[in-house]
Amino acid sequence: MNPWFIISVIGIGTVLMRGSFLAILGPGSIPPALERALRFVPAAVFPAIALPAVLVVDGSYAIGFDNYRIYAAVVAGVVGYRTKNLSFTMVAGLATLWVLEGLF
Repeated sequence: MNPWFIISVIGIGTVLMRGSFLAILGPGSIPPALERALRFVPAAVFPAIALPAVLVVDGSYAIGFDNYRIYAAVVAGVVGYRTKNLSFTMVAGLATLWVLEGLF
């Protein structure tokens, strides 16, 4: 099967799924209860994306003192909570990871 055909079908499907939400409700007519609920989506999705990157190393769980990603994630979490700045958070987490990997 042609890869471009598959990419096109997936793209059209994505547009239809996202567009159906606007077509059903109409632009600017999201109910207040749904709008309040949608505010929690990023907080619910982020751990599902970030935790496997922190806890899975080489295809298996690495929950221990030798997993420097955990320390970097904790430092990034504290910096993010205190500063509310994504750039500082990313720099702090990456710097922590690089320093720990360089030292040990």
